[in-house]
Amino acid sequence: MIYPNAVIAGAPKCGTTSLFHYLAEHPEVCASTSKETFFLIDKDYPLFRPEWNYHTKGLDGYMYFFEGCVNEKPKLRIEATADYIYQKTPIEVLPKLAVIPKIVFSLRKPGDRIYSLYNFAKNNMAVIDKSVSFSSLIRDIQKEESCSLRKKNQIIVKKAIQHSRYAGYLKEWIKAFGRENIHVLLFETLTSDPKNALYSISNFLEIDFKFYQNFDFKKKNQSVTVKHQWLHRIKRKYGMKISLPKFRRLGKRLYENINIDNSKIVKTEEDITTINEINQMFYEDNRRLEDLLDMDFSAWDIVRLTH
Repeated sequence: MIYPNAVIAGAPKCGTTSLFHYLAEHPEVCASTSKETFFLIDKDYPLFRPEWNYHTKGLDGYMYFFEGCVNEKPKLRIEATADYIYQKTPIEVLPKLAVIPKIVFSLRKPGDRIYSLYNFAKNNMAVIDKSVSFSSLIRDIQKEESCSLRKKNQIIVKKAIQHSRYAGYLKEWIKAFGRENIHVLLFETLTSDPKNALYSISNFLEIDFKFYQNFDFKKKNQSVTVKHQWLHRIKRKYGMKISLPKFRRLGKRLYENINIDNSKIVKTEEDITTINEINQMFYEDNRRLEDLLDMDFSAWDIVRLTH
């Protein structure tokens, strides 16, 4: 029975894609065929995939994503679905496996995570109108208004603040798996010192860290600037329907030349002010995280740094 024995379970916009690809390169690791399987997503969550999920396929369906691991016999089989952190299904299912998987979380300073999600939703997903500023989005979220979002993905963005209150979600994971089977990484460490981050994760997952001594830590799944949202929506809807890889690659290059600006996203003064205001809101949440995980989150604090 081929199931994962390690799962990267969150959180979104906290470097999980980069972390997954770093681990997937390791010779002792076999990665799922899709980075995010979404297999254990709750039925009522927007990212639920009715065509292939635990609720209709059972555990046998989960093995589909790890068929390539059968002959490799790796030390580690891994998948990474960032929204698992918010779900009940993986907490109920994964502890029942013959080998209980080790769980990895990457967490990011809330204001920065929400700002990254805003840019990703506006550009990569094109579900926020370009006219909506970050500060106005936050005001709308706090007022529980529509925020000019396309209906399908409203909930994920509207819950951006709630979803950044990590302690409440992690408490349930710790209850199910035990603190010893959960590793929490800071996104800030992963980006500023990836080698040190992979050292701690390698020890936790019991794989050889020597592989990362001269590793090229390239970032994955970064937000880009989309010039025309209407064109991006067409690409998202029809791009994967191009069956021939040669034409798909050609279409991708053509599309990126026309509609993607890869220059770094620059925060406005208003953006910076809003990010700082959000981080101030999370002072008590950071304390709950410290108590729950026995870790230091003071680097995330605005209040503590200014008093």
